[in-house]
Amino acid sequence: MVGKTLAIMGFGKVGSEVARRAKGLGMHVIAHDPYAAADRARGVGVELVSFDQAVSTADFISLHMPLTPTTSKLFNDDTFSKVKKGVRIINVARGGVIDEEALVRALDAGVVAQAALDVFTEEPPPKDSKLVQHENVIVTPHLGASTKEAQEGVAIEIAEAVVGALNGELSATAVNAPMVPPEVLSELAPYVTLAEKLGKLAMQLVAGGSGIKSVRVIYKTARDPDDFDTRLLRAMIIKGIIEPISASIVNLVNADFTAKQKGLRISEERVRVDTSPEFPVDSIEIRISGVESRFASSVVENGEVKIEGKVKYGVPHLRCVGNFDVDVSLEGNLILCRQVDQPGMIGQVGNILASQNVNVSFMSVGRIALKRKAIMAIGVDEEPNKDTLLKIGQVRTIFITGLPDDVKERELQNLLRWLPGYEASQVNSKGEKPMGFALFASAQQAIAAKDTLQNMVFDADSKSVLHTEMAKKNLFVKRGIVADSNAYDQSKRMRTGGDYSHAGYTSPSPFHPPPPPVWAHHGYMAPPPPPFDPYGGYPVPPVPMSAPAPVPAPSSYVPVQNTKDNPPCNTLFIGNLGENINEEELRGLFSVQPGFKQMKILRQERHTVCFIEFEDLNTATHVHHNLQGAVIPSSGIFKFVFAVDKQPRNISKEVDKLVIFLAKRDGIDKLVKTFQYVSKLVHWHAEFTHPNMAQRFKQWEVASGLSRKAFRTGRFLTGFNTLRRNPGATPSFKFLGVLANAGEMVYFFFDHFLWLSRIGTLDPKLATKMSYISAFGESFGYIFFVVMDLIMLKKGVEKERKLLKEKGSDDDEVSESIKKIKVDRVMRLMSVAANVADLFIALAEIEPNPFCNHVLTLGLSGLVSAWAGWYRNWPT
Repeated sequence: MVGKTLAIMGFGKVGSEVARRAKGLGMHVIAHDPYAAADRARGVGVELVSFDQAVSTADFISLHMPLTPTTSKLFNDDTFSKVKKGVRIINVARGGVIDEEALVRALDAGVVAQAALDVFTEEPPPKDSKLVQHENVIVTPHLGASTKEAQEGVAIEIAEAVVGALNGELSATAVNAPMVPPEVLSELAPYVTLAEKLGKLAMQLVAGGSGIKSVRVIYKTARDPDDFDTRLLRAMIIKGIIEPISASIVNLVNADFTAKQKGLRISEERVRVDTSPEFPVDSIEIRISGVESRFASSVVENGEVKIEGKVKYGVPHLRCVGNFDVDVSLEGNLILCRQVDQPGMIGQVGNILASQNVNVSFMSVGRIALKRKAIMAIGVDEEPNKDTLLKIGQVRTIFITGLPDDVKERELQNLLRWLPGYEASQVNSKGEKPMGFALFASAQQAIAAKDTLQNMVFDADSKSVLHTEMAKKNLFVKRGIVADSNAYDQSKRMRTGGDYSHAGYTSPSPFHPPPPPVWAHHGYMAPPPPPFDPYGGYPVPPVPMSAPAPVPAPSSYVPVQNTKDNPPCNTLFIGNLGENINEEELRGLFSVQPGFKQMKILRQERHTVCFIEFEDLNTATHVHHNLQGAVIPSSGIFKFVFAVDKQPRNISKEVDKLVIFLAKRDGIDKLVKTFQYVSKLVHWHAEFTHPNMAQRFKQWEVASGLSRKAFRTGRFLTGFNTLRRNPGATPSFKFLGVLANAGEMVYFFFDHFLWLSRIGTLDPKLATKMSYISAFGESFGYIFFVVMDLIMLKKGVEKERKLLKEKGSDDDEVSESIKKIKVDRVMRLMSVAANVADLFIALAEIEPNPFCNHVLTLGLSGLVSAWAGWYRNWPT
């Protein structure tokens, strides 16, 4: 046996014991088990290998695997064709894992030298079984565990498992639960507890736990993620999430089934981290999307509720809530409360708990930045009563009445966004009069805001005066969206009447440091900034520019050029080339001329132009005189003039392209769109650090957005013309083309009314309705445009493959066709990118959601759409 290789198939309790004994005999032991941990195998001195490697290198194969659909007849003719000739097989697991007829054939062929079998597919086996009667087979009647000592050990193990199950402990021997070896179970025990506690905490952070549909679990480990079996931990997370909201008891056996019944989808990720591999898991992170948050600080940027935990000293700990890092034990009672990071907050909470005789056992404070929002995680020995919790989580919401009947939610947001601690607001218009609610970071900030807004004139024309009081309960933040002032659209109608002056909060202020005044003298929007001065007020002396030397123009020049506005230079411009112009023919004409440097042809939708650069003005003048009126066979007679000399005396092809690009309606629209969304992102980034600069960029964003509305008539007529002429080549494409263009026409048509409503020409009440209809038509159209482009991309790929098969070594025509297909593919991919990006923006208007309405999503989508439009319309 010394030096022989033993392959153990199934490295569980029995398999690992066999390995230890085989190592004592001097054997080289390898194992295959897709669920075994590599670290545990290495601890026994066993190498985990693939199935094929195990069966092909082993001298002995010992089977210790369960019978499942995956392992049924795993050892068949195909497997025996891979084994080393003369291998010996021992099966003391389950009879069905071996195809017995295939084993007989392998024995007869000498591939398998001997087999020792304790189990069979049919027990007892038939009397005439060839396998039982084979001379190279040793059989026992399923008596592998029938010794006195084994029976006694099994009885003790069963009794211990039953007692453990009744005590709520995990069982490694449950036949219909995740099967985990005892040693692995012992190692995972504290993480199993952590998983369940994190699941329960995550459920408590969600408003209406039954609404949870999607949970993402991220396991961070220093071990190989492929060797990390998460089934047990996943089952405990499901148990922790579902059990509090389920009428039935959830356990390891029915956890997955119950989750499926409840419509709960669990996705898992394994991430490798650079920590000690001594422990199986570094941390477990749970993210829940598409829910309402009961604790707004648990919400991260994309709207997900996030918590993270780890095991420290064998005890489950909470490591992170939302974006806040904490470090508290998950044992006993835990209070999570929000606060402002300022002196005295910890003492206030401690005094409240002390007054109710609640002892604090530990506490951790998490904050993002100094003097900003923070959270406290407090462990207490006694469970506090409801009144105590209410005192800690004081109401941070104010109730606002006196609003005009036609008030818009954005108008209220624009009023409140400047107040310290403001987080969210909403308008309720279901009653006779609209009512407003505003949520702040702390009770002190809510009270200060209430006092500030009391009796403020909101709209002088309608004589609207605000009345405020503390609400009875806090405003829920819908779907995890903490109101983001960066996303507010100030193009909505602004109230300008009344005195909105604000002199700051009275002393002593609850805020540190006291906030500066934020109200303008006439309305709650600050006056527009002075016109932008690119020189910042510094005197800039004029730079003398020498005029080019006059060049006498030959009398035969046609056409006559305005040399005053367009002085001659060393570059010639041809603007009347035909669509079929041959570039090589044109290059051959000019390249032989004295002083020729370079030539560039720009092909546009309706015409083709050309720039030719020469070494100096004299050589350009010479060619201009000699070739004027020349005939090109592919284009006809051409006429050229000197190019405009507003830059250094050489061709700047990118600037020339920019001029042509901006001369088109779509070109200037994409430029303005770029300004609009860059301004949005800059405003979001700089709002708290550079408020004055952020305000200027916000005004640029609004102005750019309104400016783009002026192009809607042209875009509407373009869609109409497409429908009128030819929406598609085939009936199906015509149908898709009609749907796509009709949706886009609805978008552009109703955008006119949205624009007129926002600038005050039409009733501002129409703005919301027009915005919804416009966005709905926009998204409808973009969906079908994307479908059309994807169909054409598929057809292009098929055509390219066909051409590649037909292409010869010197087939230039086929190469040119393939080149055109590739160009068309890039353009259509750009079109898909632009339409998908615009679709996100439209969805944000139709149904606000954490992803689409986030400033980064809107800003980046706008830039993707604009830049894809740049690429599609850029002259090439």
